[in-house]
Amino acid sequence: MKKTNRLAQDFSRLRVAQQLSLAFFVVLALSAVMGAMAIAGLYRVDTQAMALNAKWLQGVGHLSAMRVALIESRDFEVKHSRATDRSYHSEYEEKLAAAAKAVSTSVSAFEALLQDDAERELFGTLVKGWQAYESAQKKVVGLGRDKKQQDAAEISDGVASMTYDESLGALTTLSKFNFKGGHRAALAVAETYTQSRWALMGLMAAA
Repeated sequence: MKKTNRLAQDFSRLRVAQQLSLAFFVVLALSAVMGAMAIAGLYRVDTQAMALNAKWLQGVGHLSAMRVALIESRDFEVKHSRATDRSYHSEYEEKLAAAAKAVSTSVSAFEALLQDDAERELFGTLVKGWQAYESAQKKVVGLGRDKKQQDAAEISDGVASMTYDESLGALTTLSKFNFKGGHRAALAVAETYTQSRWALMGLMAAA
């Protein structure tokens, strides 16, 4: 209180021109601070928004495409293991090759977005599962081509089914990780907005 009174007294001793100059300087300084805070807040919002779009949303998109291709691959592999007509074999093998290419494309696209060790570990588990399933799938196709449908069906229902489930489980875990990352980025944007808004309102009131 004493300091406030002393400042008021010191201010009152100044000439009118000095008082106006000082008041203008204070308002100008507050405006500059508001501008700097606004720019900093916008930069943080832009950074988080870019991360949300370029990393998390794209990552979820690649994983969704991978899931569709993986499910299709399993469907054609099961059909191949039960088919006896070679014309069906050729058709299913073409579709299996297309599904495998789609999975590989999504894997490569997602790999370019990896950021930390935890995500790389989850991604490694997914790739390992897919490679194991792809290997079992080739055995099913080979046995089917050799007219050993019973053996092909056994591998399809056994090893192929197990490795497929492992791949799908790893894919689900990685998808959840990316959904959580996107949620955190969205929360960071909202928090930055709230903090910047209150800070700017306070400075505007002071000005």
